[in-house]
Amino acid sequence: MKKNSFPHLKITIQFICFLAFTVLLSSKGYSQTHSEKDSKLTASDLTNISNFKSSPGQDRILLFDQIKHLITSIDAKGNTNEATTSDELINLLGEPNFKIQQSIFQYNLSISSSACKAIIGLSKEGLVTFCVIKECQ
Repeated sequence: MKKNSFPHLKITIQFICFLAFTVLLSSKGYSQTHSEKDSKLTASDLTNISNFKSSPGQDRILLFDQIKHLITSIDAKGNTNEATTSDELINLLGEPNFKIQQSIFQYNLSISSSACKAIIGLSKEGLVTFCVIKECQ
């Protein structure tokens, strides 16, 4: 009876090794994609991001201007390859002050909540479609 169980054990071990190898390769590809995006951030970018996130309710117009180049919209041809996702946006700027039906994020950029704000539009897929600064004097 022991002789018959070895072929099944060998096949099972091979299958488990194959699955583990597949998971390892896919997770390595995923982490490389994210590390490539993260590697584009300079030390200055990281400082500005940290300062922006840590200063809600304060004057952050200049900080946003220094971070805005990191936010990429879907281009005029509809190319989505470089577009910033909603998750990436939250990683960059933190949680928005207001969300309007998951399609528009608003970040207040000044002390008054009715004044200067960044408005960022998102597609159904969660990709940035536009990014504008409104009501700043």
